[in-house]
Amino acid sequence: MPYDQSRMRGTWVLFAGVVLLGAIGAGAYMWHRKQAVPPQQTKASAEPPPGTEITLEGMIRAVERIPLNAPVSGVLEEFAVAPGDEVHEGQILGRIANDAIREEEVEARLELERAQARLRALEAELTALRLEESRLAADAARARSELARAEKIYQRQSVLLREGATPRLVFQRAEEDYLAAKKERDRVEELLAAAQERVQAAIAGLEEARKAAADRQERLEEARSRSESCNLVAPADGIVVRIAKSAGESVEEGFEGLVEIATDWTHLELEADAPEAYTKRLRPGDPALIVLAELPQGALEAEVKSVAKQQVVIGFTSSSTTLVRPGMTAVARLKLR
Repeated sequence: MPYDQSRMRGTWVLFAGVVLLGAIGAGAYMWHRKQAVPPQQTKASAEPPPGTEITLEGMIRAVERIPLNAPVSGVLEEFAVAPGDEVHEGQILGRIANDAIREEEVEARLELERAQARLRALEAELTALRLEESRLAADAARARSELARAEKIYQRQSVLLREGATPRLVFQRAEEDYLAAKKERDRVEELLAAAQERVQAAIAGLEEARKAAADRQERLEEARSRSESCNLVAPADGIVVRIAKSAGESVEEGFEGLVEIATDWTHLELEADAPEAYTKRLRPGDPALIVLAELPQGALEAEVKSVAKQQVVIGFTSSSTTLVRPGMTAVARLKLR
């Protein structure tokens, strides 16, 4: 029994020693890994060699573009055209709704209608007054004629009475007829004079009404002109290449480039985004090729016009205004320096 206990203790001591040595070894290994400097894993980015061909995709735009600025302030209504549409000079492309201008035109139209209604009423009144004047003028002519006849009889009877050649009753009747005719003539002449005054007053009022109607017409024309200025009108034949704002958006008077129209479709340029790794190895004047699927000959010769940090503009010409148009997408092939 004592032998077995001493043997067991020896076994445990040996096992403990092995574990301790293992722990020390593991610690030394971990310390060595921490102290060791790891090898550099960074890779130098490979730069493409000179002459490497690259491709850039971009949008074709016209070199000569006419900007159409906002003529008035207001809210954009629905456009009648879209980018890529052909337009002709004078065509209405859209409209800016301006409440003040619209109300001014409505008010000017109402004022003109009122002025024209008054003018028509005065014209009808003058027509009636002239008819009355004409009737009274006829009555006055008859009264004057009757007075002249009665006066002639009265004068003759006066002579006969002095000579005792006519009864006094006949003379008195002639005198009464003469005085009655004179009174009637005076009455009708007075009515005619008053009618003539009314006609002259109506003519003067009619002239004022005509002038007022003409002024209202002129004001309406000015209001219509201002209303028409709300229209966005194509300044020339061409293609719409850009509309800066959408229907329903507000715009201030003078807003620049609200619509852009390309007028020359032969001088074009391609604007493409490019990484800086490319742009720093490109220069204005570098040759390029513009490739479109629509071109039967395959490609157009081009030349770099400008280089920015992340953008390249390439200029070229095209004789086909149907196959190559502003707004189309194309690919440019270039070689790095």
